[in-house]
Formats: sequence, C-alpha cells, structure tokens
Amino acid sequence: MTGAAGAPDPVHVLLGVLRHVVIQDVRDLGDIEAARRHGVDVAFDVIPHDWNNTGVISILPKWVREGGTQATLDRLKQPQVRQQVKDNPAPMLLIVRDRLWHEIVLLNACANRASIGMTFAEIGRARGVDPYDALMDMLIEEGEDAPRLMWATHSFDEAQIETFMRDDTCAVISDTAALAPDDASQTQPGRAGRDRSGSVGMDRDRTWTRHEGCG
Repeated sequence: MTGAAGAPDPVHVLLGVLRHVVIQDVRDLGDIEAARRHGVDVAFDVIPHDWNNTGVISILPKWVREGGTQATLDRLKQPQVRQQVKDNPAPMLLIVRDRLWHEIVLLNACANRASIGMTFAEIGRARGVDPYDALMDMLIEEGEDAPRLMWATHSFDEAQIETFMRDDTCAVISDTAALAPDDASQTQPGRAGRDRSGSVGMDRDRTWTRHEGCG
C-alpha cells in the first residue's frame, strides 16, 4: 500500500478470509480503516456464503493429476504417493491442511451415494481409516466418475462476512453457481452445492437436503 504522499492508486483487497487461517474478529476492518487514515483508497469484496463446494480431486497436487483421471487413480493406489498427498503442506483447501474433517461434507457421488451428507470425519470412522485415506479410496471407487465426487467445506466465518458486508465499500462476489432441479442454468442463493446427480444442498435454514439422481 502507498501512503498519501505517494499519490496512491486504489488498492483492491480480497477479504474472503478463511476462518481457519487468519480470523481476528474485527481487526481486519481495523486494518482497512487504518489504511484509509493514511490516505490509501481501499475497497474490498467478500464471498457471501460460509460453505464452499468443489471437486474432491482438486485437493490432490497437480503432479498427481497429470495424465487424466485413470493416471491419477493409478497413482493413488501407490502407498508412497498417498503419503506424499497426506504430507502436502499446502493443499488447495487449508481446512484440509488443518484436518478439520468434521467441517467437510460429502456433497455428490455415484459409487458412494450412501455416504452423501456425511462428514469426512464420519466417513473415516465408518471405514476405519484416516479421512485422507478415505477420500483417496473413494476417488478410486468412483472410477471415471472421480471428477464428479464433490464435497462442501465450512470454510468461511459467517459473523465476519456480515461484519464486512456492513461496510459501504464492500462488494459481494461469488465464483459458484448451482443448477436448478430442472437442470436450467440458474443460480440459487443459499445453496451449498448442485441440485442434481445425487447431491445434497444446504438450504437457508442450514438443513441438508438430499437430491436424488446420479448419472
């Protein structure tokens, strides 16, 4: 950031802060206000939902995913590769790095439909394995449908989101969209995931809803 004497350009600060990384209550807004007092033109944005959904396979390092789905699954059958995945210090989701499996829910599956709606802590206990091994086993079991295995992660802090949104300069953004039950491409605010292919969604009342169908 550049001070007033430096004729600052507007600074864009992304504050979709993962609550398991740097949650510091209102201190983040305090930093913004402090910058403004020093003449910095600051604006920021926030993702308005506290659950995030993505493909389970995306948690794997890029080198594991090279060569397509079958090559990826073949690597996951190798014990040394699995250990390297588990030892990765910087996976895409820090909630996985922190092993907060009780905050991660299976959202979509074909071969593993019976586990949809369970947390990965529950799935690991049911299988008698580490949740990290469970997710890799499930990817293998899904076969060519492995890229469709999805989870929802409780990655953001709702109270902090609300605090940010009260600021007049906070923009609301999202990089996700859910499909309507009739397969029309329209967003459904309040949903955590897709409404097809055997997925579950989180409604506004924070209840998980199962949606039938796979394939």
